[in-house]
Amino acid sequence: MAKLVADSSGLILDGLMGYEAQIAGVVDHVPRQFLKNGIVRFLKKRSAGKIVKKRQEIFEGLADLKLQVRFINGGGTGSLQGPSEDPHLTEVTVGSDFFNPHLFDKYKDFSLLPAVGFAIEIVRRPRESVYTCLGVGYVASGSVGKDKWPEIYLPEGAKLIPNEGVGEVQTPVSYDGSLLLSPGDPIIFRHSKAGELCERFKHLHVIEQGEVTHKILTYRGDGQCFL
Repeated sequence: MAKLVADSSGLILDGLMGYEAQIAGVVDHVPRQFLKNGIVRFLKKRSAGKIVKKRQEIFEGLADLKLQVRFINGGGTGSLQGPSEDPHLTEVTVGSDFFNPHLFDKYKDFSLLPAVGFAIEIVRRPRESVYTCLGVGYVASGSVGKDKWPEIYLPEGAKLIPNEGVGEVQTPVSYDGSLLLSPGDPIIFRHSKAGELCERFKHLHVIEQGEVTHKILTYRGDGQCFL
């Protein structure tokens, strides 16, 4: 590809992007999955060595073509340490870190604080300890599984009902804690990945010391919302 660009009179190779999906996007510290966690960590370590070799081959190939690029990107939220130490890279990708969706609670090598969430409203109470909320359904992309569901953040002790999960119309929640919940009260969720909220809302509100200080445009279409 670089050679095609070099031979073209109308194209310029401005930079390279390399996302380490097998390392950055695969969790390795999931509760009650000790054996699988060990296998995943082994595969990640093996992949990391191969990636270093691949990068070196790419850099040597660019040098042979006498091509200089403005930036060379690498890494990913779950893969920062190795790429950040690579002298050939000019930047590493940390996009999801700024949101810290709950999927990134399940990595062994780093720990982040929750940064973004969303609220859905209780609309009825069909029976004691069960509260039905309006909507949610913000399920992440990828293979189908509970790890792609949003997780309840507050109130502590509230749980999704396994055979209901999160629905696009309603989401029942089980809670028998000390707070008195009523229709109109919020249930606070965290999404699984970084993209779900930015696909469905035009703005994110920034809260500091309990006050909304300003709002920022989401990245999809710079404020456009199509879903």
